[in-house]
Amino acid sequence: MQFNKGSNVYFLIITFMQMIDMISISGGQPAMAMPLFFVVLVSMVKDAFEDYKRKQADDQENNSNVQLYEPNSKKFIASKWRNMHVGEIVRIKCDDQIPADMLILHTNDEKGSCYVETKNLDGETNLKIKTANKDLQNKFLSEKELNEIDGEVVCEPPNNAIYKFEGTCKVAGIQSTLSLNVDNLLLRGSIMRNTEWAYGLVIFQGHDTKIMRNSA
Repeated sequence: MQFNKGSNVYFLIITFMQMIDMISISGGQPAMAMPLFFVVLVSMVKDAFEDYKRKQADDQENNSNVQLYEPNSKKFIASKWRNMHVGEIVRIKCDDQIPADMLILHTNDEKGSCYVETKNLDGETNLKIKTANKDLQNKFLSEKELNEIDGEVVCEPPNNAIYKFEGTCKVAGIQSTLSLNVDNLLLRGSIMRNTEWAYGLVIFQGHDTKIMRNSA
């Protein structure tokens, strides 16, 4: 990894050339070897420390609590972010961080609205309104209806466009095919505000989420 850097490769070549007597000005001794070794060693230690801190942050986030819907018990159970999978249903409460990119199924608001803070995504501190599709809002009125969910979501592949989402949804009991857009999507990294709770269907999870697709 260290020799992916052009400067390190350059000085490595110089080190080898110093060992050729005909062109060496150091008597055939690789004078650059020790400075190069020191620079590479320091870079390795620094990168290792950064990787360790990154792993700690990843573990902390992956072990965050989330409420997943359990079909067998017909209720939400406490789980970890790392246990989520695409297609599962999550309940998000006020001030919770959104754990995945999710389609809103239902909120406590009659119109299916909820408010999210997106400063982790775009730096904006003003709250944004997200809404559940009207048919979905009226379909899943309680945890009982969630247990009877039977449908399919067809959408674009994972990408980094946080202001764009296109898809459709077919649900048993709803005759028409529902059109979905970015207003129906809760993005990972956002925080639920001024909303008691909302049900969400996991669409993108882990490295497929939009916030991860935007990470260098």
